[in-house]
Amino acid sequence: MSKIFLKDMIYRQARVVLTIIGITLLIALILFLGGIMNGMKIQARQYVESTGADIWISAKGSGGAFIGFSLLVPEYLAFLRHDKRLTADSVSPLVFAQARPIIRGKAGKAIVVGYKRDKHGGPRHAIEGRMFTPSEFEDYRPQDLPLAEVVVDEKMGLTIGERITIGGKELKVVGKTKSLMFVLDTPLLFMDIRTAQDVLLDNYLHVNMMIAKSKGNHNVSEIATDLNQRGSIE
Repeated sequence: MSKIFLKDMIYRQARVVLTIIGITLLIALILFLGGIMNGMKIQARQYVESTGADIWISAKGSGGAFIGFSLLVPEYLAFLRHDKRLTADSVSPLVFAQARPIIRGKAGKAIVVGYKRDKHGGPRHAIEGRMFTPSEFEDYRPQDLPLAEVVVDEKMGLTIGERITIGGKELKVVGKTKSLMFVLDTPLLFMDIRTAQDVLLDNYLHVNMMIAKSKGNHNVSEIATDLNQRGSIE
């Protein structure tokens, strides 16, 4: 039987070679796609880990923390900030949404990250230039809009003072932050949460999620479940 097989290989060398090449290409493709998926996971984790938060809560039915929007209830925020299981002043609402910024006349891709500058959610210092001007009030008032400023990823190639447009509204680049590309090399644009709500949501007080940092002696999953059941976001 083995002799017949070897003879067949000799007479059909081209078919054998093509089969080997096909199998090799298939294995290479599987490894390539696996590498892409692993790279996407690493990029997604980069931002999440950079925030320092370990509790991420989105409202039920919103579609998920990084997809849907929920109404921000200021009264619940005040309640959460007094939760002794959480690190002092760590509770913060966050806007995280895809956008199509107009940069130098061309539409690009980016993720808008809106947060309170002194809270979790984004960088607190710029590696070049300065951070954006924060909103004036601690609570969330529709009329409390800060200067339309943005801190961009260092790899975007933008200069300090340059202007970009998001949602038909112009923002001034005031600083650059260390690169934290999201999935598929999508750059992050950091701005005050009120600015993000203005350019993305027409100034409605909606957020994607609430984030916070737990104290070391408490179970993160139990805290998150409890806060979610209390309806911290609607």
